[in-house]
Amino acid sequence: MDRVLNYVLKNFHKDISLKDAAEVAHMAENSFSRYFSRRTRKRFISYVNEVRLNHASKLLIENGSNILDISLNCGFNNLSNFNKQFKNFYRLSPSAYQKLYLTD
Repeated sequence: MDRVLNYVLKNFHKDISLKDAAEVAHMAENSFSRYFSRRTRKRFISYVNEVRLNHASKLLIENGSNILDISLNCGFNNLSNFNKQFKNFYRLSPSAYQKLYLTD
């Protein structure tokens, strides 16, 4: 499990599939999916998105970069999906989140 978690942390900015993670764990995809869900109580893609969103939130606060650039640097392939995922996770849009922390 540590190898998979480290793999995600090092590669979250790239496309990561369940197949890739299963290969790192030396397991079949279905077996890995069940194993990961039982151990983390999360689906694999949910975990990957959580890692990406946590990194994005840091970038939004630390350097106030362009939201599109941040989304691409964090592994999201389109801005619309990034905005949707971010809002579902933080209950704020990325721009509202950035304004909240940069104006304080």
